[in-house]
Amino acid sequence: MNRETKQALFSYLPDNAVDMIVEMLQQTDVLVKIVKPRKRICGSYKRPQNGKRQQITINSDLNHYKFLIVFLHEFAHLVAWTEYQQYGHGKIWKDCFVRQLTPFLDEHIFPQEVEIALKNHTKHVKYSDNVDIDLSMALSKYDEVNQNHQILKTLMEIPKNTVFLHDGILMQKGDKLRKFFLCKNLINNRMYRCHPLMQIEEWKQKQ
Repeated sequence: MNRETKQALFSYLPDNAVDMIVEMLQQTDVLVKIVKPRKRICGSYKRPQNGKRQQITINSDLNHYKFLIVFLHEFAHLVAWTEYQQYGHGKIWKDCFVRQLTPFLDEHIFPQEVEIALKNHTKHVKYSDNVDIDLSMALSKYDEVNQNHQILKTLMEIPKNTVFLHDGILMQKGDKLRKFFLCKNLINNRMYRCHPLMQIEEWKQKQ
């Protein structure tokens, strides 16, 4: 790995994690791509196929701690495939993820509240850290402001029955279901379970 590539990692990772990630990458033949933000996923892993190298992609808009977690999530897929020929989010992947994450917890790379949430997360690893509300909320404190230098509102910040826009769809906030919220799509009248940190736009009815 050349000096320029290593230096670029400081733009995406916590400074004290860079050397550890570089060591992991130097021991593995994998292409890492930092890509434009995607709505449905934060990262992906592709197995080596048809003579092509295995590949990890990670969204460019993640805060440094989220970026590190997503990298370790996808690297665990790489290990699960390379060592066990296993694909998906089963027990082998979960064990691999905890194995990749543990050294970073031991070195206290993460802020205290994120570290605590991650340690709890490892007890019941989910296919996506977004499903772990406590971890998502701890990580969200390190998100940057948007391009307009405004902090976007989240679903959890607005009162019940508030009408709002999400991805251009008019919705209404309903009851809380454990850690998620039940919201009504006012276009098709269907109910959806929504993440409390879902970013929303305020909607003002025209007079």
